[in-house]
Amino acid sequence: MIKGINLGSGGAEWWAPPGWQSLDASTGFLIDEGTVLPYEDGALENVYSCHFYEHISDRTALNLLKESYRVLCNGGVMRIAVPDFAQFVEKYKENDIEWYTVTVDFLGRQDWDNYGVERGEITNLMLHFLANYDFDGPNGFYRGGPIELTQRPDKVRAMAESLSIGEFCNWVHSFVPVGDWRVSSG
Repeated sequence: MIKGINLGSGGAEWWAPPGWQSLDASTGFLIDEGTVLPYEDGALENVYSCHFYEHISDRTALNLLKESYRVLCNGGVMRIAVPDFAQFVEKYKENDIEWYTVTVDFLGRQDWDNYGVERGEITNLMLHFLANYDFDGPNGFYRGGPIELTQRPDKVRAMAESLSIGEFCNWVHSFVPVGDWRVSSG
């Protein structure tokens, strides 16, 4: 009997405690705005998701929340962990490169080189976490923030300084190429 599920788990090979099932494209379960979870109403005690919701569309997220509510038993628990975007932006505004490279332990991705996106540069690190998308473009695979913004760090900094967190996030997200992105696992 399944007592809980991990949505967007990145694969069962690293997260599959007894009684749990991992649901992710890597385990053969595609999650999108039309997903119907394969469980009866009220069948599960737990629904868990860690660093997945920030990679899906609002419609997919809303659908998953409704589906999770449907499959949870009375008194069931749903836990969702997502990045604290405000903290990512505040550390960026403080120019705290050590927080990104040591605390978060991220220096960038090798595929950035193919698109002229500098690894270890604080704007690119912040954009990666704020608006990460996957792109199969003319120079191969890319996962990171909007390429156009990685080439304009002064503009990004000015916008971060002048907008609220929500407005800044919306501005950054407006540069993610519509139609060219797909859900990524982080």
